Amino acid sequence: MDRSTGDIIDELLVLGARAGRKADLARLIERWDARLVRHAAHMLGDADAGADAAQDAWLKIVRRIGTLRDPSRFGPWAVRITTNVCRDARRRGKRAKASSSGLDPDRVASDSTTDGSDIDRLRAELGRLPGEQRALLSLRYTDRLGLAEIARVLGVPVGTVKSRLHAARAELRRSLGGPEEETTQTKGHGP
Repeated sequence: MDRSTGDIIDELLVLGARAGRKADLARLIERWDARLVRHAAHMLGDADAGADAAQDAWLKIVRRIGTLRDPSRFGPWAVRITTNVCRDARRRGKRAKASSSGLDPDRVASDSTTDGSDIDRLRAELGRLPGEQRALLSLRYTDRLGLAEIARVLGVPVGTVKSRLHAARAELRRSLGGPEEETTQTKGHGP
């Protein structure tokens, strides 16, 4: 498996944090905090709730960093902890009212050639999706993770990621009034 420069940096920072170097832990937090906050905001449907959940996740991450088997896999491990914290928060009934999709408006505007009303509509429809679907779409399209990486983060098989991603895109397409996608059986192909 090829390791990215980011994986190597994370590994060195994790090893330093385990050795008690506070500067390495601070750098690790600096590298990952915005991503974990964004992921939590997508899952919970609220930026403030996402920030709170990410803070709770960081407490667990710091306490458990010694248990991480492969320090180069810090990112997926941290996202998984954050995902679990968000799931626990929802189960306890602390989910904040969905008021935002958690997307960065400046980034969406700079990445898009569509007009502002289309962007606003997309944000609104993303905000209406269930938290798990919002988070999955965020991992795939905002964080640009591959299917295998998402599978590791969520602790599910790649096939499950594919089907959940398909369902999330189909739900978004339906809510935007887009064309229904043909199933493989409709096209005359078997399963």
